[in-house]
Amino acid sequence: MVNKGTIACFFTCGYTESGGMQGFLRRVNPLYEYRMYLPNKVLRKKQMKAGKPVSMIKEEYSGLTGDALIHKILEILELRQQDFQTCCAILIEDDTDDRLHQLGKEGFLQNQKKIAQKIKDIMKREVPVLFLDAAPEIEGWFLADWKHTFEKVYLDDAVQGLSKNECGLYLHRLRKYIKEHVWEDIDMGIEDFYREDSFGRPVKLSDELISAVEHQAEKCFSDKDAGMLKGLRYAKSQEGITMLRSLDYTVLQKNCRRLFQQECRALKQLHD
Repeated sequence: MVNKGTIACFFTCGYTESGGMQGFLRRVNPLYEYRMYLPNKVLRKKQMKAGKPVSMIKEEYSGLTGDALIHKILEILELRQQDFQTCCAILIEDDTDDRLHQLGKEGFLQNQKKIAQKIKDIMKREVPVLFLDAAPEIEGWFLADWKHTFEKVYLDDAVQGLSKNECGLYLHRLRKYIKEHVWEDIDMGIEDFYREDSFGRPVKLSDELISAVEHQAEKCFSDKDAGMLKGLRYAKSQEGITMLRSLDYTVLQKNCRRLFQQECRALKQLHD
């Protein structure tokens, strides 16, 4: 397959994205090389897993999103301009968190245009700047493509100690619980997710999901030893990466129409 060039990628600095986003982008448009510049990872030899050093996100980058992520991207581009002179595009992937709700779609897109112009000014050329926004977090994508994410992790791969039927029952109840207690329209309306807690603070979808997965595990299998339910959990650094690696972008194009659909189209049609 012909390689049409390199896209310099900057991702929100979480373990799900650092572990699976490049592969996801290759499925969307396999004609480019996707080189990750954020988040930077380092090997921690003292924290071993299966006899190998664990790859960790540098503390100074961990959790970067929103304005802080953009500030770091502009800083890197300014300091290392030579490194990006041959790239054919810049791609920024981030969670929208509550910004889409606060700004509205039009305000959100206007902010993207300002960011793109700042990048072009730094690079002193008309480089395409692509955005890929997970609204409100990447877990929204997973909910919108239930079959290739939740069913993949908790049913197709099976959970040790549970039968296929038990996993199926758990998934059915988990989906029902999420629709009743987290967000009703998880198929085609997840990009609109916005709730506040009792203190008026925006609720994070990922926190709600972690709680829902554990709550339903305890409720469905209260008669089982807690050790048998270790597989029924959601962690960004494990289940999140597995889900991202099996996510079908064509399903997201149909179900996430507010932002993802047009942003995905821009990547697919780059330099056509």
